[in-house]
Amino acid sequence: MTNTSGLCTTPACVQAAARILTSMHPEYNSIDPCTNFDAYVCGGYAEDHPFEVTDTLTEIQNQNKDVIVQLLTHPYNPQSDATSDDEDVFNMVAGDFAACLNVETIEKNGLAGVPDIIVQVQKLFPVEDYASNKTLEGDYEKWADTVAYLNSVGAAVFGDFGTVVDVQNPESMIPAFNLVSPTADKPIPSTYDISALATQGNVTTIEALIEVLIPQAVKQGVSKQLATGLLTFSTQLAGVFGTALAGSTGLDLDDLLYYTTTVEEAANAAPAMGFKEVIERRAPEGYLVKRMQLQVPDVWTNVSTLVSQTSTATLQTVLIFSAYGNYASYVAGSVDPTADRVDTCADYLDTSIAWMTSKLFVEQEYDDEDRTAVATLMNNLLASFGERAKNVPWIDDDTKKLVRVKLDDMALRVGYPMDTPDALNATDLKAYYDGVKITGSYFSNVLSIRKWYSELQWKALSFPVDKTTWPNYGVHSWIANARQWRERNTAIVPAGISQFPLFDSKAPKYLSYGGLGVVAGHEVTHGFDSVGRHFDQTGRLQDWWSKSSADAFDNKTQCFIEQYSKVPVIGFDGVTAKSDKNETIYVDGVNTLAENIADAGGLVTSYDIWKKLDNACPEKGLPGLEQFTKDQLFFIAYGQVWCSRLTPAQAAIPNAHAPPFARTRIAPQNSAAFLETFNCKKKEPTCALW
Repeated sequence: MTNTSGLCTTPACVQAAARILTSMHPEYNSIDPCTNFDAYVCGGYAEDHPFEVTDTLTEIQNQNKDVIVQLLTHPYNPQSDATSDDEDVFNMVAGDFAACLNVETIEKNGLAGVPDIIVQVQKLFPVEDYASNKTLEGDYEKWADTVAYLNSVGAAVFGDFGTVVDVQNPESMIPAFNLVSPTADKPIPSTYDISALATQGNVTTIEALIEVLIPQAVKQGVSKQLATGLLTFSTQLAGVFGTALAGSTGLDLDDLLYYTTTVEEAANAAPAMGFKEVIERRAPEGYLVKRMQLQVPDVWTNVSTLVSQTSTATLQTVLIFSAYGNYASYVAGSVDPTADRVDTCADYLDTSIAWMTSKLFVEQEYDDEDRTAVATLMNNLLASFGERAKNVPWIDDDTKKLVRVKLDDMALRVGYPMDTPDALNATDLKAYYDGVKITGSYFSNVLSIRKWYSELQWKALSFPVDKTTWPNYGVHSWIANARQWRERNTAIVPAGISQFPLFDSKAPKYLSYGGLGVVAGHEVTHGFDSVGRHFDQTGRLQDWWSKSSADAFDNKTQCFIEQYSKVPVIGFDGVTAKSDKNETIYVDGVNTLAENIADAGGLVTSYDIWKKLDNACPEKGLPGLEQFTKDQLFFIAYGQVWCSRLTPAQAAIPNAHAPPFARTRIAPQNSAAFLETFNCKKKEPTCALW
């Protein structure tokens, strides 16, 4: 029983209590929380969401989207101190949203500006005879010219050119080429994959598109031949990618994601890719081209060989299909009549002028009191993690000192950016998005934003790393997400995730620390998980731990791999997921390792600091939940962060995170405080790291 003088009956407490009771299993007393905590705390969630595929974070994000949609579908209502710049910002976001919603105009505009892009591709990479088998014959200049042009208009070919923090010198930016678009940091990402035609296309559908995009081939009577050539190329490309990535498990940082080399070496290894030429064309004038990051380097030598052996007619078709594919979602024929267009366009806003959208959300839903409370929470979590790290017995003293340095240097980003850009300053936002033109054309808006961002990326090569910036995708201020930016040793908790039920500054701290506190602690722990521990306090990728501590870390993380790998995947109804061969599907303990470590660390770290705060200043319990102690309510708040309604098949979809039910069930089994709080028979955590 809660041992307090009375109960908290404020509106915030009543609302929180109602939410908890609704999500809990109606007969939770019949369930053992020690072994089935997910059913215990989330057993009523599916019934409360009978027609939705959803989870707690999706609910929060939908609430946030509703705020934005309501603002944008009503007349501008300025704040008392608003300026003309504030109205301009509102109008830009509203105009961008309206253009996305205007399906009639999208269909009327047909392919919009895509034909203009195709004309430019054909000028840069001309083909006179589409029946010819002539190859590039070692002359890769026109290929590089065209890829550089497509990059300038936000269209990727095979992979995506851009710039990233140099993990060997985190003070600088370097050019990069990524197998998969870096969607975590890029608005309106270039995601078209020509190799997908190998499984998603056929000669008939490809030929039909060629007849629209390349009428010259139709005139020459070779559209089917060209379609066959493109399908063959796509199949060969898919084979190259598949062979290179086959058998890859876990995350090989140096060889897969963060491999750096000289541009000269990359160009020599894969001459047809045009690495050196494209970078020289896109980099600022005077930039000395030296090094680059090359994701999954072994792939590109083989892709280069494939390009060099393919006819120029087929290669031009590859370039044209890449241009079209990157813009197909924004032109006629792209609108899914079964989808909620308002929802689609609200999601789009997170990939366009998103910091402007963030301004509207923050002004409506997040105040200085919230920001101060979350900043205090995050600083408390840093201190709590530091205390735990100081006391773990398996790290030697020298490595502990380095861990302490990294914690002390970890930057915290709370709510919204205040520098580059200042998300609440309309004048600064307009300057940040200088060059972006919002019109009534959905395609034109996307093109303008992509051009702007491409220039923004490449200009960054001329300056030292701006450590005040936030990522340009994934953690805008109205997004229900948080992040550890490993390359910058930065933990980010936006306003969008700092919302009920995860956080309420007016509710008891055991709820906010059990909810948002664990999420924020999760991001802090990511700096010291199986991936993050390889980055030092500056964001440099190197071995900065002693060998004995690194070996001990690896030995202890093996426990997490084995623990999660034994968990069968289930849906909201408790049914076990099965493969095509009717075999039980288990959680992938290898590829979810980093997230599982972060879940465990976030939970114990947040509990430790909350317990200290409550001992110093006890809070009241919740009405209708007198049967639970505050410690139990802390863990219940945690468990309900991951309540979901997913079918077995949906829960089994590969992800860097364990399925939601497993996050609720397994992480508490690695907390001694949880085992004690719920009087579990097992007293020692299954796995312990931090």
